Amino acid sequence: MFIVIRKHNIVLVLLVLLLAVSIYGLTYASEQASPVSNISYRPIKIMLDPGHGGEDPGAVSDYSGIKEKDLNLDIAFKLKALLEDQGYEVLMTRDSDVLKYPDGTPGYTAKRREDLNNRRKMMDESDADIIVSLHMNKFDQTKYYG
Repeated sequence: MFIVIRKHNIVLVLLVLLLAVSIYGLTYASEQASPVSNISYRPIKIMLDPGHGGEDPGAVSDYSGIKEKDLNLDIAFKLKALLEDQGYEVLMTRDSDVLKYPDGTPGYTAKRREDLNNRRKMMDESDADIIVSLHMNKFDQTKYYG
């Protein structure tokens, strides 16, 4: 027995075969892909720590009297605004000119230590992805610059 296949029948068989393979491929691919809705998004959380504050001025300019604590806080507020505009979640260890310590803490050194401990605790509990501590330097020797 001989089967006679005409040219137009070959084209039809090839088209049907191509269609079947395409449908199978699309069905298999859609079963393997995971839906995008399962992806959760959380903005990156950044904590800013403007150094010093309150009774602790940090470095003080001999020329202008500007205190490091004030510059650090100003820079932190500007940086916070810039980062939030880009979609980051921003936390700060302080947002005013204060040291945080319990009432009755005796002496400047003990107050600074308590404040640093409070800041460290805030950082530990913040679940921040990035922590940036802002500080300035002061050198009395004019040969250092930059």
